[in-house]
Amino acid sequence: MGNLMMLFFTLVSLVTTIAAKVDGKVASLAPAIPSESEAVNLNRIGVETKKHFEVHSAMKMNWYDALVYCKSRHYDLATVRSEEENYQLLVALQKAGIPTGTTWIGGTRLSSAQEEFFWITDGRPVNNEYVNWQPGEPNNGNAHNERCVEYFYDPNDYHESNVAWNDQACASENYFACEYFTTY
Repeated sequence: MGNLMMLFFTLVSLVTTIAAKVDGKVASLAPAIPSESEAVNLNRIGVETKKHFEVHSAMKMNWYDALVYCKSRHYDLATVRSEEENYQLLVALQKAGIPTGTTWIGGTRLSSAQEEFFWITDGRPVNNEYVNWQPGEPNNGNAHNERCVEYFYDPNDYHESNVAWNDQACASENYFACEYFTTY
């Protein structure tokens, strides 16, 4: 019995070592996923890219941790620059089973002195393009500490006023959506 246990642990150790080496080699072969700015540059030279949203329904994080998580996967926190992207994100949230509530996206104003929100991906002002603020937002409520943008929707009551953005304290924990681009 002792020899059998020794053989078992040796095999487990060997398989673990081989798996780690294979994972390392596979990871080094994986192409980098282009960021939004890289995707724009690829589009300029005629390479088409497609935006995807990855929604995380198993965990909630504050805005900063969500940003770090997305970046660790070579993604960005989601930006919503058109009505089409707003709808794409809604579909991704519904597919992920996000319940009624809020999801972090990449809009922020990092200090209370800064009045305009911008997209963390490229620094462009949020209000330069498509916007979808809830009525009366952004209002910098919560003791003037609302510096990050959350996407609100109610899956049971979908209409335009129930799919909108709100400014919120960055320390609040929400679900979050990352974005990444692929080439055709």
